Amino acid sequence: MPIYKQYKYTKEIDCINCKYFKYNKCTCGIPNEFNCNFKTIKTFTKKYFFKTSILGRSFTRRGFKTKEGARDAETKFREQLIDDNYLRTLRTNKTYSELFIEYGIYLKENLKTTYSTDISRKIKNYYSKLMPNIPITKLLKEDALKLRNKLNKEKITCKTKNKRLNFIIRFFDWVEKFYHYRFNDIFLLEHFRDYEIKRQKKKQLIVEFDDFKKIYQECNDDYYKLALLTMFIYGYRIGEQLALTVDSINFEDNTIEIYQSVNFKGGKGKKNFTLTTPKTASSERIQLMPTIYSTLIKEHIKRFKLKKKDFIFFRSEEEKNIPIHENTFRRNLEIYCRAYNEEFHPHMLRTSIVTHLKEKGVSLDEISKYLGHQETAVTERFYLKTSINKEKQINDVIEDFMKEIVSK
Repeated sequence: MPIYKQYKYTKEIDCINCKYFKYNKCTCGIPNEFNCNFKTIKTFTKKYFFKTSILGRSFTRRGFKTKEGARDAETKFREQLIDDNYLRTLRTNKTYSELFIEYGIYLKENLKTTYSTDISRKIKNYYSKLMPNIPITKLLKEDALKLRNKLNKEKITCKTKNKRLNFIIRFFDWVEKFYHYRFNDIFLLEHFRDYEIKRQKKKQLIVEFDDFKKIYQECNDDYYKLALLTMFIYGYRIGEQLALTVDSINFEDNTIEIYQSVNFKGGKGKKNFTLTTPKTASSERIQLMPTIYSTLIKEHIKRFKLKKKDFIFFRSEEEKNIPIHENTFRRNLEIYCRAYNEEFHPHMLRTSIVTHLKEKGVSLDEISKYLGHQETAVTERFYLKTSINKEKQINDVIEDFMKEIVSK
């Protein structure tokens, strides 16, 4: 049981030119009026630490005042660690699928409901069946290679294959952490590469302001008219918008507060949704309401006689305390918008407001806060696009350059 003393070294330097020292002497070589003295003071902090190892893993614990205290702490630590590892070693006889289901429970406890529900379903129906259902300690290199071949034969994109492979690698990383068993061959698998050359079709990723104006004016349903306007001017995620209640709106301060999001589990009935916190901490925000929007939402609440806990975008007039289902909401929005853009999806409205605000001179930092992004880089990389009008302006400038260059 080796016990070590902790020492603290301090340096005192009088020479203002000295940066490097060799054999405790000044090496700057610059004559100056100051005396160059280099001192090393060795001070004992009166603290101890111990190092120990078990099953190939080393552990260090510091900050003990006495040697006896460090020795006693090491003894207790080893006893507790041996008992803990002994129990876990017995449990490593569990099969691959049993451990994967246990991993799903671990994720459910440590992840938000938004992600864990979908992952648990995939683990049960897909990931737990990818490898032989034998004790995890008996898996061989051939099993790892067969797993990669299965993924390779699936008719999915290269990106999705790598995503699934990474998820399996993270599972075995969890096995190593909690059961101290490392299946090294899975970590050596090569990731997939896509060598096929593809010409991507140009997609319109934003809704032009004039197009949205026509969409809004031609919509004959006041409910979806308000839904379209809300998504466009605030750039909400669908879960955030569907979680809006009358309680979220403060007409005295003229503000809307985003403090929750809706996650739909699927299935029918009243218990098919869960209210969770928004995607990130910065997604919880309070936004000002324009006067015109405030009037429209007041009329909406009055028309449908909504109570404090009722959802703004409710399922039906009989079920105002239940939000409209995400799929129904998407489908109906697409009906109104696809006349102007065949590839429309609701998230395009969130992308569009970023571009339009930037073109009006709003700073990227303010736009990022407005959307609830943690970093400005996310807004700039994934959301900021160039509108068709701006592309035409750039093209006109290039055209003028060409005329000056080519003209004789």
